[in-house]
Amino acid sequence: MKQWIYIMAIFAVQALTMQSCKEEVPEASKPVELHSRVSPQGEAAKAVLYFWDSNTFQNNWLKGGGTDASPIFGPVSLQNEIDYYRHDGGRVLTVGMEYPSDEREYIYATGYAPEDALSISSDYKTLTVRDGYKDGKTDFLCCDGNENHKGSANDPFIEKDHELKFRHMTPRIRFVGKRDPVTYGVISVNNVKVTLHDAENSLSVPRSFVYRSNEKDWQTYVAQDFQPITEPITLEQETTNYIPANDNGLSLASCYVFHGDLPDDYNPFADAPAGSGTETVTLTMDIEADYSWYNDGNPIRFESPRWEKKTVEVRLEHGGNCFYPGYEYVVYITFKRESVILQGVQQNWDDGGIHYLPVAPLDNNNNY
Repeated sequence: MKQWIYIMAIFAVQALTMQSCKEEVPEASKPVELHSRVSPQGEAAKAVLYFWDSNTFQNNWLKGGGTDASPIFGPVSLQNEIDYYRHDGGRVLTVGMEYPSDEREYIYATGYAPEDALSISSDYKTLTVRDGYKDGKTDFLCCDGNENHKGSANDPFIEKDHELKFRHMTPRIRFVGKRDPVTYGVISVNNVKVTLHDAENSLSVPRSFVYRSNEKDWQTYVAQDFQPITEPITLEQETTNYIPANDNGLSLASCYVFHGDLPDDYNPFADAPAGSGTETVTLTMDIEADYSWYNDGNPIRFESPRWEKKTVEVRLEHGGNCFYPGYEYVVYITFKRESVILQGVQQNWDDGGIHYLPVAPLDNNNNY
């Protein structure tokens, strides 16, 4: 009987030991995964992310970011372009860190793009444009620090409301090609090239972007230290597609430049103020394209006309007499048989714009 009691005691001790060990094993940690996108639509790019603990982000970084405002993790480089990880695409980026053990504790994300075009200062407050990216052809993007760009173990980044949205830090000039109806069925146009001149000596690109905060719930970066454009900007059509025979046109190419310096009272956390309706900007450009006619359905180029020093006036509905970040200035180029007609408009930089819609391939009979 004593031996039996002894054996039972050993089992009891082993059971208690196993239970104690089980209680000491922590629950499985949860990796940080996220979705990201460029909003509104823009050029594809790879990005860099930084992650902040809640206390530093809320009580330091958003309040002006002292010298001790440092992220807890980063830099994290996106392996693919930003839009590859869109929420509606279902793909996630696994960051390489884990959420805090307290499931209710949030961490916050900030970032910028393109990764190879910008370098960040040691205090995370200045983004410097690297050499080779000051030609007006780079779309600079910022993942603002705000309440939407956060995640916790029980409210993760992969929730749609927490998708990281990168916004544009510069204005955009976009060129859209259209065809006059007199060319339908007669002449097709492609391989458009636009050379933008700074005839008014007012176009520029930023050398850097600096930290700005509303000291409440939002942080971003703002362009500064503007460098004048000294050489014409030559833009070639991004595809070899022919401009369709419809009123939508075809988006040809874009550049990312400022006209004049931003005003001293520029507020990156608000829409551009309405202008007086009288401010205008005149853009000067050379335009060339390939004209083709069809023989048994095959396009045959017969000439490549060129028009020099064509001008277009863009009325600035918002922002006074300067180009504003987050807005685009669209130049519609309508090709006629022996001339071109230009029209310029300012509009919000929305997905697809106002007039341009993605053009599906058309039947040959409709695309002449």
